[in-house]
Amino acid sequence: MPFFDPDTNLLFLCGKGDSSVNILEARPDEITQASHAMLPDQTKGMSMAPKVCLDVMGCEVDRLLQLCSRQIVPVRIEVPRRSKIDFAAELFPDTDSDDIVLTSDSWFEGQNAKRLKTSLDPSRRKSLRSDDESGNDVSKTSSPVKNSASEHVERVAAPAVKKEEVQKSKAVESKPELKPRPAAKPFPGVRQCKFRHWTGTVLHPSTHITAITKLSHTIPGGSDGFHANDRYAAVPLTTPGGHVGIIELAKVGRITGDVPSFENTSPVTDFRWNPFDDRQLAVGLDDGLVKIWQVPDEGLSGTLSEPVQVLGGHYSKILCMRYHPLASNLLATASLDMNVLIWNVENDEPALELGGHSEEVLAMEWSTDGKYLATVSKDSKIRIYDPRNSSSPIKEGPGPKGSRGARIVWTCADKMLFVSGFSGMGGRSLSIHSVDDLTKGPLADVNMDNSPATLIPHYDEDSATVFLAGRGDALMYSYEISSEDPYLTQLATFKSDQVYQGFSFLSKLRPDPRQVEFARAWRLSKTSLEPISFKVPRVKMEYFQDDLFPDTRETGAPTMTADGWLSGKNMLPRLISLKPAGMKPLSQAPKEEPKERKYESYNPDTYKTDEEKKEELLAAMSNKLDLDKALEQDTMEGVDEDEWDD
Repeated sequence: MPFFDPDTNLLFLCGKGDSSVNILEARPDEITQASHAMLPDQTKGMSMAPKVCLDVMGCEVDRLLQLCSRQIVPVRIEVPRRSKIDFAAELFPDTDSDDIVLTSDSWFEGQNAKRLKTSLDPSRRKSLRSDDESGNDVSKTSSPVKNSASEHVERVAAPAVKKEEVQKSKAVESKPELKPRPAAKPFPGVRQCKFRHWTGTVLHPSTHITAITKLSHTIPGGSDGFHANDRYAAVPLTTPGGHVGIIELAKVGRITGDVPSFENTSPVTDFRWNPFDDRQLAVGLDDGLVKIWQVPDEGLSGTLSEPVQVLGGHYSKILCMRYHPLASNLLATASLDMNVLIWNVENDEPALELGGHSEEVLAMEWSTDGKYLATVSKDSKIRIYDPRNSSSPIKEGPGPKGSRGARIVWTCADKMLFVSGFSGMGGRSLSIHSVDDLTKGPLADVNMDNSPATLIPHYDEDSATVFLAGRGDALMYSYEISSEDPYLTQLATFKSDQVYQGFSFLSKLRPDPRQVEFARAWRLSKTSLEPISFKVPRVKMEYFQDDLFPDTRETGAPTMTADGWLSGKNMLPRLISLKPAGMKPLSQAPKEEPKERKYESYNPDTYKTDEEKKEELLAAMSNKLDLDKALEQDTMEGVDEDEWDD
């Protein structure tokens, strides 16, 4: 259902049964994505409110009225402004008034007219007076409408116009000469995606880990705040001394006592599990040190105070850290000193140093082939490094305008960069950038809500799906990323029954393809850890859905050593199949014959007239009642006419 506002050129697309609104900007030569709004309930119907009832001092440019199953919900479309004291004239041009400028008779006679305009500036909107048809003076004003700022705005009312006055009006004009318009781009419509309607399910309470005490909720913005692998989860604790709690995921149920931890003697800023050693954790600290911890073979039962290694090369606190995806013991760290160091963890000295940042690094990420490192910094710049060949960025382009936080992810076989950050107005934003040319800026961007928490992305390479979760939120968003227009396609959302601190996704070997489960994650709430299963609805679940599960990377083992990578070696991981033994691929399933449709098209060989149908119906009724049998009165003899006289 489309709704168009000609004043702002905004086009709103709402679908029955959907719980979101697509907001596009419609111009004569193109239609572009402007924003996206989530709704609290499914849509049964939608309508657009008149412009004159908007809260213009609250920068409300449009208002949709959503019909739900039991209520009508107003959906405010606002443009953020730092100050709402003065009327934002650039957002509210003069709009169509309700003045009558043409009668139906005049239109039938061939006359044309233009709508009169009225100002939305509250200081210029006054109630007008008009004469009724009898000549009496009547006041025509509408009842006041209370806006969100508890102010009363009086609606503009227009005087009635008589038929004779309309015919003499100067507003009547001749038909203008039509000029050729530029060809508009076809509207792309809805992109088809196999993962569009994925579902998220919290697994049974018997699989939860509860009663986690002393969880810290004030971890710095550069940290994800929660990181898990297939065996352990690392969580920040409020215990003095910079403790990181270690939870063994196989031990489900209620935790008794304090959580076992690593004591760092300095506030923790970020931490990461080694992708090739599920017992090794790197912890970045406020004093600029990086400590490497190892969970003992018998497990961690108390507080461990001695790390296996300490890396000291930064002059200020650690902001974020990332392990290399393919080389063992290779770690990149970014600090407030605006330098990025790349360590061979087996040594105590940094192997490489990257510069070129004028402000602190908000986030960084390795490319999936391990050749490049991308960063997004507080100076609103995105940079790509080739660390082995240059300490300066090889590519640079504009990033998110906001400086509150950001995340960056390589997508589409390292052809695109997905960035989650903040806009210049303070709202959360998503953008997609081409690696070939960062100077062009984002190819597509989406404005989200005004929550202060950074949306932390997890990119599933096999499904091209990015999951987004912010600390303190109750919703998880998801988008499909493609290297072609429209680049970002919104998929389903997952709503938690309470706010969460974070999600951490497990390796692709953990989900169960038999249940069409393509991802699994742990959700950290205030006091518990719960496993979440992400599935795609399918009918033929007895087959392996090979269209959803391509061969995936074997990420559990490195393909090279840190010294090998530093010397210029490149080696990609091998691909492995996720098909369970004994399951037949869906692509090899026998083809079913098409089912007979309820309404078939006309066929002259089988078509019957109404008379033929009537005869068939009568014959069927006769056969059922057995009306062809001889009746008793048919065998009786009649009497002569004169016998009736007796």
